[in-house]
Amino acid sequence: MKNIKCDVNHIHEDVIIKVKKNDEAFVRKTSNLFKILGNETRLKIVDVLKETELCVCDIAVLIDMTQSAVSHQLSKMKEYNVVKSRKEGVIMYYSLNDLHIKEIYEIAYNHICNC
Repeated sequence: MKNIKCDVNHIHEDVIIKVKKNDEAFVRKTSNLFKILGNETRLKIVDVLKETELCVCDIAVLIDMTQSAVSHQLSKMKEYNVVKSRKEGVIMYYSLNDLHIKEIYEIAYNHICNC
């Protein structure tokens, strides 16, 4: 593709102001969320947690990984507010932090299925 050059130098300040509202911190946090969700193992965890809250043992069986590997991924996911945990006795249960994570996953799933 050839270099495309705009010969007219006209800045649309109203558009610039509207678009600039997305500050750098928001973009960075959003980028981090997609980095976390961009990992196949972590997406498998989201996939099983979208159904119900689960303990590490159950997640490990469902995604065919060691409990240690699952725990490592869950700690990263918790750090970025993708999952939350609840302790009952000696067992730690994990669930998606909120409905937004489930919605993001389902939107991506539907996009892939319809392409």
